[in-house]
Amino acid sequence: MGECPHYRLILKFALPLVLTTGLCAFCGALLKAGTFDWQTGLKSFTNLSITLFASFYISAIIIKGFSNWLLSKHLIFTEALQFTIFAYSCVIFVYMVGELSEDMFFIKILELYTFYLVFEGCNSYLGIVEKSGDKRNAFIALSSLAIMVMPEFVRRLLTLLMPGLN
Repeated sequence: MGECPHYRLILKFALPLVLTTGLCAFCGALLKAGTFDWQTGLKSFTNLSITLFASFYISAIIIKGFSNWLLSKHLIFTEALQFTIFAYSCVIFVYMVGELSEDMFFIKILELYTFYLVFEGCNSYLGIVEKSGDKRNAFIALSSLAIMVMPEFVRRLLTLLMPGLN
């Protein structure tokens, strides 16, 4: 059987990140509850894991669209997914720390580092040169915003569709 081209990326990089973040959510829910409650921990783990995986794919589709629209550069979905997961590294770190402690809310400012990751990734990974000018800057801004906003959007959508996960 043929292997999906992004299978290795998901298995080797994204899955450990999501599972570690889910484990942080599980432990954070147990710490916040004050008692050992499996149900609360599993809800938090499930909610965050689904949120992050859905965010990876939705953001990759959006970034692929921005690339086609703004830069007239046709990205293969696998390239867009790899770029998106690379750019999500900082966002995932913020979620790990944020799930463990509500007192560390100020760490959300580190999500702005995503702009830098997307900026550098455009140059080194996607091969979008700086001569593109305003279109490149618009691509960086829109892609970074999509990456930073998508997890919260998906989380709220999940809560709306499945109120039991809240």
